[in-house]
Amino acid sequence: MLIKRLLVALSFLILASSAQAQTLHFIITADTKDPSIGSSVAVDVANLKTMAGQIADATGMTLKLQLLTGSKFTESSFESMLSNLKPGSNDTVFYYNSSHGYRTSRKSSQWPYIYVPDSSKDWDLGAIHDTLAKKGARLTIVMGDQCNSYSDRAMPKDMPRIGKNPLEKGNYKALFLRTKGSIIVTASSPGEYSWGAAQGGEYTIAWREALADAVTEDHASWKKLLNNATRVIHAGTPEKQTPLYKTYSLVEGITSTTTSEVSPLASYTLDGGTFKRLSKDDWVLNWNGKQYNMSTYRAGTARYSYLYDKSNDDWYCVDVVDDKLWYWRKTSKEWEIWREIKRAEKPNLLSYTLDGGTFVQNSANQWTLDWSGKRYVMAPYREGTARYTYLYVKDADDWYYVDQTESKLYYWDKDQDDWRMWRTLKKKVADAGSSSYPALACATEEEMQLHKLIMEYRAKNGLAAIPLSKSLTHVARTHVRDLASSKPAGTCNMHSWSTGNQAWSGCCYTPDHAQSRCMWKKPGELTNFKGNGYEIAYGTSGYSATPAGALAGWKSSSGHNNVILNKDKWGSHPWQSVGVGMYGGYAVVWFAEESDTDGKASVCSE
Repeated sequence: MLIKRLLVALSFLILASSAQAQTLHFIITADTKDPSIGSSVAVDVANLKTMAGQIADATGMTLKLQLLTGSKFTESSFESMLSNLKPGSNDTVFYYNSSHGYRTSRKSSQWPYIYVPDSSKDWDLGAIHDTLAKKGARLTIVMGDQCNSYSDRAMPKDMPRIGKNPLEKGNYKALFLRTKGSIIVTASSPGEYSWGAAQGGEYTIAWREALADAVTEDHASWKKLLNNATRVIHAGTPEKQTPLYKTYSLVEGITSTTTSEVSPLASYTLDGGTFKRLSKDDWVLNWNGKQYNMSTYRAGTARYSYLYDKSNDDWYCVDVVDDKLWYWRKTSKEWEIWREIKRAEKPNLLSYTLDGGTFVQNSANQWTLDWSGKRYVMAPYREGTARYTYLYVKDADDWYYVDQTESKLYYWDKDQDDWRMWRTLKKKVADAGSSSYPALACATEEEMQLHKLIMEYRAKNGLAAIPLSKSLTHVARTHVRDLASSKPAGTCNMHSWSTGNQAWSGCCYTPDHAQSRCMWKKPGELTNFKGNGYEIAYGTSGYSATPAGALAGWKSSSGHNNVILNKDKWGSHPWQSVGVGMYGGYAVVWFAEESDTDGKASVCSE
């Protein structure tokens, strides 16, 4: 792979205006003549030109395309472009650059310098953004992809599409005509490289796919788009890059609609067989009596997963929105629909008690509140987060939201025009002291795989296998869900637990281990387990941990590796039980010296 730049940056300045933009000034600067990256950059240019046309067609704006590529990408032409651009107050400016980039030790901002051939100046992407933003356009977008590397693997390009989705025009308008505020994004954290492949810059690919994904779903949202685009790229490898973004006074131009959630471990049926996701990267297709093992071959989106069957050299794409399995036809070099698939998974539902009744999630789109002898049916009215769910009771015209971290139910006080805490909730899943833990005591196939890998690693080091404990697995699976909904902040590390939940005591676990007891006693708080528990953790929000990636991370850390292999101070702790949990980007394993009287964890049923 060839390194192209240190940082990739994408920044937005969105200025308020009620009128629609008239002209789309789409400016592309790119070093297509560079001998090391030119061919890859040229792919980015072609893709961005196509995208410019799509935006103009969907929004009704007049496209004014300006290209500074090849021999035209010079200092003088660059200065002339910046000086002569005069957009109207209702216009949109979209500037994109693909070239080498760099930064110096004295550079304080996170934005990179753009390398302009034969230029004696340092062209700061942040300064370019400021210059263009001052031009007075309603919407200014500055996107820089200053890094590309290469892959010798020829892969199918672009995602499958079926003509134009009827939602696209409205979603493009919501993003580019009706959103206010400002956004700034960097495709690499300071000190990281940004990477590319033969089909273009990795972040440019991710951003284009996130945009295409956003405009074909129920509604378009910049925050959702950016979350999909700013996933960790090449996680667990030396080529890792971590995109970042921040919004300022962002007002989204979207309508209040809802979308259903798709489980990370999805299961489908299709004519002739079944199709199942075993882990983040591994799928299996059982069709007409044969099994086909598939693995992720490139980063996808919330909607699309790209799969490769090594044994047969076949390429597939799963569309989890339209429930279709696409196939790459090598002869025509086109994607085509191979099978309709039907989701077979069950939703992960929640259940609470409160004074006077119960509060239950029946499906992704329905909750029921039974309180004081009456039933209230609630439905989501807008997109929430891992922590907050927003609900509406149509019959009573009442608005609520659930705070899953604090286990509280709030309602909208129409008289005071403000939210009020109405009731404290108590989760009905996994009550402390229960002899069985039906919600979380089982292990998914992905968690089983992590347990298997750890035991194989111990065996190679002459150590015995450790039984997978029902109680500790319940603790582990409870904790990863708590981490996903209540992300530790500041000095609080991943051994922390949220406060306000009646099933456990919360704490901020700091590097000095002052709150170590908070960890040790969790098995006794959540289960009948009599001994202490010791946890190792891996992952972060927005990143999907895998069994192999988690184990690799722990093996590379002497402290975690010692726990797994009973080395150093852990040599006097013969592990008799272990629990595993994976969810929401996190993986944790719990070890204990006592056996679990409640027995072994089984594989979770569908």
